[in-house]
This record gives sequence, C-alpha cells and structure tokens, in this order.
Amino acid sequence: MHKQIYLVVTDLHFSYKNKDSRFNYIAEINFVMDKIMTLIEEYIEEGYEVYLLFLGDIIDNSFKDMQRAIVFNNYFVYFKQICKRIYSVIGNHEMSYYKDNPFWSLMSRIDSDKVKSVLTRSWQPQGLLQLIEIPDTLEVGDTVIHFNHHATPVSTPVEGKINIGLFHKDIVSKAIVADMTQNLGLDIFESNPSYIESSPVISGYDYCFMGHLHKVYGHWQYENEKTGKTTDLRYLASLGRPNHSEVQDNFLERNIPGIVFEDDKFKEIVDNKFNLYSRGETVKEDVIEYKQAKYQEVKTRRELKNYVAFNDDPIENIKTVFSDNYEMLALFESCLKTNVSEREIDVQNKVFDILNS
Repeated sequence: MHKQIYLVVTDLHFSYKNKDSRFNYIAEINFVMDKIMTLIEEYIEEGYEVYLLFLGDIIDNSFKDMQRAIVFNNYFVYFKQICKRIYSVIGNHEMSYYKDNPFWSLMSRIDSDKVKSVLTRSWQPQGLLQLIEIPDTLEVGDTVIHFNHHATPVSTPVEGKINIGLFHKDIVSKAIVADMTQNLGLDIFESNPSYIESSPVISGYDYCFMGHLHKVYGHWQYENEKTGKTTDLRYLASLGRPNHSEVQDNFLERNIPGIVFEDDKFKEIVDNKFNLYSRGETVKEDVIEYKQAKYQEVKTRRELKNYVAFNDDPIENIKTVFSDNYEMLALFESCLKTNVSEREIDVQNKVFDILNS
C-alpha cells in the first residue's frame, strides 16, 4: 500500500532575534521546529511519504543576522532531504518583508500564476535550489489542494474532485469570532474580513485549513444554507506568537494536521496536537506593563495637545479631558488640594525608607 501524508504547518513567524517582552522567543520557535522534525520522522518510520504544506508567514520579518539566516535555511535543506516535497502559501509577511528575508532564498522559481501576477521586477526568488514550491493547485489522485495566497483571488473548486483549501486570508465566520471572544476572552483582530455567512468565498470546498488569523483556533463544520453543502473548517492560529496577547494559558493547544492518502485516494485528516509554552514561561510581564504605561502616557499627551475647551473654566476643562482616565484625574485633583501630589509623597517616603534602612 502506498501511504502519503501532507502535514499542514500554520504560520511559523521564524525570527532571527529575541523580543524584548519575551524570555526567549528563539527558544519558542526552536521548540516548534523540533516538533515538526519529530513528527516527520515518526510518520516516515510508519511507512509514509511525507509532504509539507506551509500556510505562509514562515518568516516574521527581515533578518539582520547571517548565522540565524543560515540556521533557517538549514532547516529547509533538512526538510527537503527527508520529505518528498515542500509547498507553501505566500503570506503577507513574505510580501511585506522582501528585503533580507531568507524565505526568498528557498526557491529559484515560482509556479503560481496568481503570485507571479503581483510580483515586481525587484521582488523575485533569490535561491539556487528549489527547496520549496509555490503553486496555485496540487492534484493528488482524487483530490485538488488549492493554495490561496495572500492578496490573490481564491481558487475555484474543481467539480468531481475533493477540494481542499489552504488559506492565508482574513476569512472567518461571525459565529467563530463570537465563540473565540466569549469562551477564551480573545480580542480577534480583523482587517476587512470576508465573512463566510455573507460571501461565497469557501463555497465548493470540502476542507479548509486557515492560517493568518493568530487568535482563531479550532475545528468547525459550516453548512451553506443555499446549497446544503458542508465545509470542514480548521483554523490553526499561529505556531509562532509574535505578540504577547496571543500567549494565554487557555490558548496553548496547536495542531499540525495531516491529510492522509492511500494509493492516491483521500482517506482522512488526522490531528497532531501539542501545547506551546505557557505565558509564565515566555512573557516578561514587567516589560509589558512598562510598555503599556508608556503607550498610555503618549496617548494622553496626544489627547492633551488636541483637546478642545468645553467651557470657560480651565480646571473643569482638564477634568473633562481626564474623565476617562481615573489615575490622571486623581493625580490632577491631588495637585489642586496641595502643593505636593500623593505620588510625590509616595516617592519621598520610599527614598526615606531606603536611606534609613
């Protein structure tokens, strides 16, 4: 029996540097890369031909460290050696960070007509080896896998085939957003999304694997009321978590699902779930608090520069501006009552305690 498995790997956001709000972001990424390599090796031992399908945003941003770029390249040289083929959707980070992005060294050509239509002369593959392939579609026996790249049209499903979509787009259901918000407390960032309920964007697809939306994770069934067809939706969030708000202890599970074929016929989709590092292991809370305080300070200054007087009393005007900022309002009112604010008194007391300890 000829067994194949196509592992779907969502956004990696591989980075050359640590992030100042994290203990070790590089270690977080290395943990994920180890999971991918272990998974490949396990399936090979079980007699599978292994293929990789990346959903885009493999790289977080441009690199300024040659050694780290070489390490990234070596991962894909290794993948190429032990896997049959490697394919990828193009994400928005591949498009936004072209300069000094080692992703573009992984290929010597692009096969996708959709991607080629948006490339510029100065924005081309830079590799000598074809380690990774960028197609529009991939046919495997009775199945067509569609690569729906960022900023390109969604592929039309093929009649008479099982249609599987790989997406790096803002496509989501309103019900799913409500589910993630209410049950996990996640603030879902949406930028001009295509809502499944009001758009035929996934119509005709049997299975959809969704990347790009970092705070949407889970498995849902969507039934098209007009056609009665059901689409299997799998949102995979992001394996790399560049923003600290994505790191929540109730949101650690991730999945590298596998599309299984036997003798070139679709058989099933299997899950390969694991947990990422916890917030306590990864996030520097003191740095986050400091950054948030600085942001609030800048925001307050900007508001004060642009404020419009509400009446002739300057004191009341300032109180009105600070009405939504309890801390600043309390500080201002304490200054009205005494020449020394409560905050200055606190600082003086701390200095006194230190000097006399």
